[in-house]
Amino acid sequence: MGLFGLESESDAASRYAVLTNQLGALTKDVGAIVGSQSIQIDTLRKIMTDIENLTAAVTGLQTASAAAASAIETELAKIAAANTGNDPASAAAVTSSQGVTAALTAEAAKVTP
Repeated sequence: MGLFGLESESDAASRYAVLTNQLGALTKDVGAIVGSQSIQIDTLRKIMTDIENLTAAVTGLQTASAAAASAIETELAKIAAANTGNDPASAAAVTSSQGVTAALTAEAAKVTP
């Protein structure tokens, strides 16, 4: 204690040094937190971009799959119509292929972006 019960200059300087050190440590901790959040934000942006790209790819795949199934069904209908001799092997092949295209269409429908 200093004169008249007031804080001495030495005590004030010591208290100032302690507070300055604490403020420095706090500033360093806040900087680390902000840096960590920045990394997390960048990572989340990359993940969002990846999700958008994946969604676009899935949509493209669904479109291509639907077009392929449609084209195959058209060709199968032509084959079935041309099977005037009612060849059982041809009819079975058409039926089997229709089952495959139906399964392809069903699987594509399960993946919704």
